[in-house]
Amino acid sequence: MSRGRAAGLCVLLAAGACTSAPARVALTGNLPALEAAITQADREGKLDAQNLEELADAVLRRELVSLVTSENGATGEPFPDVLPCASEVRSALEHVASGPSEFAAPAAVTLLDAGMDAPASEGSATARAAVEARRAVGSEAGARRRGLMLHGDASVRRAALSAALDSADGADLGALAEALRLDPDIGARALAIRALARIGGEPVVMALADAYPAAPPDVRREIVYAWSAPPTFAAGGQRALQDLASSTADEGGVLAALSLYGRSEEDTALAERTLVTAIEGDAAAGRLLAIELSPWDGAHVRAAIEAARSHSDPATRVVALLRRVEASAADAADTAELSKLATDTSTAVGAVARAALARAGHAAVEAALRADLKAKKAEHRMLAAWSLLALEDWSGAARALGDDSPAVRRALACRVLAEPGARYPGSEASWHPPRPDILLPTSPSGSAGPLQGVPPLGDSTGFPEVVPLLVAAPPG
Repeated sequence: MSRGRAAGLCVLLAAGACTSAPARVALTGNLPALEAAITQADREGKLDAQNLEELADAVLRRELVSLVTSENGATGEPFPDVLPCASEVRSALEHVASGPSEFAAPAAVTLLDAGMDAPASEGSATARAAVEARRAVGSEAGARRRGLMLHGDASVRRAALSAALDSADGADLGALAEALRLDPDIGARALAIRALARIGGEPVVMALADAYPAAPPDVRREIVYAWSAPPTFAAGGQRALQDLASSTADEGGVLAALSLYGRSEEDTALAERTLVTAIEGDAAAGRLLAIELSPWDGAHVRAAIEAARSHSDPATRVVALLRRVEASAADAADTAELSKLATDTSTAVGAVARAALARAGHAAVEAALRADLKAKKAEHRMLAAWSLLALEDWSGAARALGDDSPAVRRALACRVLAEPGARYPGSEASWHPPRPDILLPTSPSGSAGPLQGVPPLGDSTGFPEVVPLLVAAPPG
């Protein structure tokens, strides 16, 4: 047995003795055997919430350790975002961070973002540079931090930009603006924008305005959030948001309107006009996003959302019905329409309808959700897994931990471990539109973490944003 394999096995076993058969099998990485073990445990009634957490822990530890086994080599795959559950899999992260693999740097930065120390890497200069960059916080470390923003490895640049976000040092402004303009890594650009927002002022607002027209959608979203942040809002960000919300009802206009809502009477009125225009408009992306994220307390907006329940586009109807479920306002007619839409097994509309029924607590949809765990698209399988958690169908969710996709296994396992005992509040949860004074996601230190890209919006329960699933769904 190689040194790396032996060390990996020790890390897996460091989680403690696994009491359930599925968890023990999960440590082997044998997915067919894991599926069989889960089926057997389900048949015997041995999959409860505690067993699910133990299984998730074993799955995620195995996933992390498997990233550095010799046969994987340089995979080019992104490091999984495990910041929300980093403390639960600390030893596995330390094992990855201390090794020579391409994943040592992001593992080390994840530990630092989570408020823990990172071990010294046994051979990776990139990992050592990433740790140095992430620790370069404060004005006294400014020169070192800015130099590392130009490093050839994206993980090191992200670490330096996370340190800049923590520092809010005006001396970083020029370097951050350059990262926003020129860095080829979208996660680095997102971090640069967030760090600029912490500094604020007119130069930041202008730099963001210059970047907005040519930016891809994910970066545009970050720029809108940056204009919303207190240091930039009063320095011209408010005007930028007003101009955007007044000129378009696409995704950017909708997000600008959401950021203005509740600021003042004038801003709220403008926001409501934009949101209603988007909901009643022909552009599917803006319409669905406005329905999904608009505040429920605005009478005009709420009326537009409720009217959308009879829209000719089924994707629009299902999101409007989901909002009614979220607001605990769904009636028998809503449930009947969702049940009808849920019979669609060929598009995302049916998947979202089934998720909405689960969110409303309708256990009758469990069988359909379990069937969705075999869906062709990983996004649909993930939505089904989240929905099974909403229904506290632990054995159904356990099956998803044996998914063919590493991304599904890792995301779900971390979700289970992040909030043990309260993974998903269900229909009683209130809706949380994006707030103008919060730059998400944040670590305990205020960093945005080791992004693999710009994270999707979602509410505080972690329920996935459904608009990206539905935009491509054919209308009618």
